Amino acid sequence: MKSIRSLLLLAALPLGLASSVSAQDATGRIIGRVVDAASAEPLSGVQVIVDDGVTGTLTDLDGRFVLSGVPIGTVSLTAQSLGYGTKTVTDVQVSGDGVTNFNITLEQTAVELAGITVTAIAEAGSATALLDERRTSIASVEAVGAQEIGRRPDGDAAQVAKRLTGVTVADDKYVFIRGLGERYSQTTLNGASLPSPEPEREVVPLDIFPSGFLESLTTQKTYTPDLPADFSGGSVKIETKKFPDRFTVRVGVGSSWNSLSQFEDGFLNYAGGGRDFLGLDDGTRAQPDAIVDILGDLRSGERLPNDPAQRIAIGEALRATDLAFAPGSASTPLPRSFSLSVGGRSDWRDDGELGYFFAGTYSDNYTIRGGGCDEFEPGSINQIDTSQCLDFERKWRTSAFDPETADFATPNVDYAFTTGVRNVSWGTVANFTANLSPSHQIGLQTTVNLSTDDEARTYQGANREDIGGLLQSDRSRWVERLLLWGQLAGEHASIADSRIEWRLTGSSAERDEPFLREAVYLEDDDQYLLLDLGESGRYFSSNLVDEDFSAALDWSFPFEFNRNDGQIKFGGQWRGRTRDFAARRLFLEFQGARIADLDAALQNGTIVANSPSGASEFAVDDLFDDGDIYDVDDDRIAGYAMIEFPATDALDIVAGARIEDYTLALATRTGEAPGIETTDVAPSLSLIYSFTEDLKLRASGSRTIDRPEFRELAPFQFTEATSLRQLFGNPELEPATVTAGDLRLDFFPGAGEILSIGGFYKQIEDPIENVFIAAASTAFSYQNAEKADIVGIEADAQIRLSRLGEIPVLEFVTAQANYSWIDSEVEVIPTGSFDPTNTRRPLEGQAPYVVNTGLSYVDPLGIEAGVFFNRFGERVDAAGGAGIPDIYEQPRNVLDASLGFPLGITGARAKISASNLLDDPYVFEQSDNGITRVQRQYTVGRTISVGLSWEF
Repeated sequence: MKSIRSLLLLAALPLGLASSVSAQDATGRIIGRVVDAASAEPLSGVQVIVDDGVTGTLTDLDGRFVLSGVPIGTVSLTAQSLGYGTKTVTDVQVSGDGVTNFNITLEQTAVELAGITVTAIAEAGSATALLDERRTSIASVEAVGAQEIGRRPDGDAAQVAKRLTGVTVADDKYVFIRGLGERYSQTTLNGASLPSPEPEREVVPLDIFPSGFLESLTTQKTYTPDLPADFSGGSVKIETKKFPDRFTVRVGVGSSWNSLSQFEDGFLNYAGGGRDFLGLDDGTRAQPDAIVDILGDLRSGERLPNDPAQRIAIGEALRATDLAFAPGSASTPLPRSFSLSVGGRSDWRDDGELGYFFAGTYSDNYTIRGGGCDEFEPGSINQIDTSQCLDFERKWRTSAFDPETADFATPNVDYAFTTGVRNVSWGTVANFTANLSPSHQIGLQTTVNLSTDDEARTYQGANREDIGGLLQSDRSRWVERLLLWGQLAGEHASIADSRIEWRLTGSSAERDEPFLREAVYLEDDDQYLLLDLGESGRYFSSNLVDEDFSAALDWSFPFEFNRNDGQIKFGGQWRGRTRDFAARRLFLEFQGARIADLDAALQNGTIVANSPSGASEFAVDDLFDDGDIYDVDDDRIAGYAMIEFPATDALDIVAGARIEDYTLALATRTGEAPGIETTDVAPSLSLIYSFTEDLKLRASGSRTIDRPEFRELAPFQFTEATSLRQLFGNPELEPATVTAGDLRLDFFPGAGEILSIGGFYKQIEDPIENVFIAAASTAFSYQNAEKADIVGIEADAQIRLSRLGEIPVLEFVTAQANYSWIDSEVEVIPTGSFDPTNTRRPLEGQAPYVVNTGLSYVDPLGIEAGVFFNRFGERVDAAGGAGIPDIYEQPRNVLDASLGFPLGITGARAKISASNLLDDPYVFEQSDNGITRVQRQYTVGRTISVGLSWEF
């Protein structure tokens, strides 16, 4: 990795020098884009000439032009192209110490007209209004760009996404679009699908993408055939930064303070390895050599041998790791973060351009969750009440919701948690773009993102269900998630003004969880003694590698009908994906109720082959599920065709379909499991009626597919790596079909403003739901429900407050708000093992409403400020069974703020952000018969972040 970074920096050096030299010449540079005034589409091949008549160039495929060697001072630009009226823009200011950015719009014309002349100020205003992707898109989209992202207190892509209309985020990483759970969402990076580092999900957690890398984040809510056919809730499209218009270096440092975490003595931790600060285990937590020699690596599938000597050797190897079960405690340091980016461009040959962008970011964050309650006194099981603790979880009997017995009800399980987490995350981006000519562009884009959680956790409380006593538990855990991604892509103007776009993408997501350790103690006669349960003395290790390769080609042909522009587009895609998962469970055998400190007893005890006797002897055993080792092959080949047809001057029709052949094969330790072989057709139709260029009505309909994931199909028990609960696959699952309709009215009253209202309806036949199995209180499986209906209304507004009058301060303030109301109902079917408490309920994870509001201030002096509010309605967190009520996550009010300002030194800025200012708790409740019980509750505290940056 170090050598790769060195090569990238060396490659950037000559380009940076070239940019520096040009900046010192007695001329300047103008960089901009030329777009169609009606559609805001980029125009390629447009001739742009400076008023000296000598300096000129042609726009490339993105409508981009670069004019070098422009005389310093005030100049005029002339843009001309066949079929468009010639435009001259006067009073363009050019300086020799930087780049002048300027965009031009051209009007279509059927006959030769005299050219028009406008001033630079007037042209800049109109371009701002027209360069709005949402106004010109053929689909229902909402986008946020790098400039706006930089003004918000959002550290990753998940935080950025949650402020968009109809979007909620679960577990601070999984996106729900229009009320549909994360399994219904797609994620693409620069146009290509991504693998997932999560063992039980195909969805990509968005918290692994730092916000500083994003050029834009877009949500598309209506289907078009150039997207994969498994489109249900929507698609999240992430675009990374390509390159700036001039040589730029940006350095940033930052820190933060959390009201619950920093400068506290209760931070739980344990001794780790020498590279923990990088989020990379140095082998300290790896399988010991003796275990690998005897059992092989995790994927070998070997069980413990019967040979006593080998069993003892494995036990001795476990003891020699010096990885403790019980965490220690320390004071929490301040988090820290660093960032560095280098980018620029240089001219290449006569009409080409080379661009580059390198960036790296690093953060090391420490948080405490829970605590806040006293130690429970021995023998106090009937007096335990965790409601004053900062993180607690309970399990209630059905009798707790019976009015006749509710007054005497106590939870079966009542645990209080304390958790210390050190999160280390870093990422790098290296992007190269070569505009070989105005008609040909090739780009190489790469990114590496790592996020590691180093966690130590304890819980204590009452178990009145199957143990009948006070418990204490210790757990130490390391989870490392790594994403490697690279893409080679090109765009080319070809025959008859057609455009070809191609992408070759390779990526790999890995999740490594080495040597989780856990011990459980039961109170006995005023002391806590080690409990003889599967969780006590457990060593759990798992590794997942998800590799994804794809190739895509899109070819579009423009045409003219009744003096209006249309387009025919077709293409194809191949995607091949493999996933390998392996886990190993080793645990210590011992005589229960005799050991007060497992770490001390293990170090001083004796390892025996089996049947330990007394508190001083230990043996090693293993547990194995068929789902502990599996691999999956996922292949799809698709082709599509679509047409954008201008039926009249005001009405555009977009229609098409996609055919997708899909195969999924799953193999486990014991053989092949049921898979999927299917060919699906996904059609769509959209109508766009333009009352004016700034008032558009959009209607669309589509039919798409939602396929079972491999984990949901596998007919064996699987222990979920993240929560260690039991899951059972269902080989009888069928793909679900999604029929969707959408209607939306958009009005763009001025530059950077929008008023929008719309509605949507989705019907899902055979939706796949996670269900509770009545036979086992901690077991879940999957089932096709009968159907689900979702209907919603969305409203969005962004208005400049200068409309309220000539009040100086309001000139720089923008107000934004969006609201989504969503109603869903799923009809579930009882089976022999599944006994749902409610056969009709909302979809899991679906919030009935989402509210976002905000005020943004940006002035010419460089001061940027914002206040943002978010709230969502209660949503089903887990469906109940056997009479146990469904669990609902309750609404939370979230208030964030940020302030950025220059420091008086050229290029230096400061930013102060405040997150979760209201510190509303996360609350999960169960209700029945008018009786409500809190099932889980925790708080995360308020966070104040300070960052300094310098750009030169």
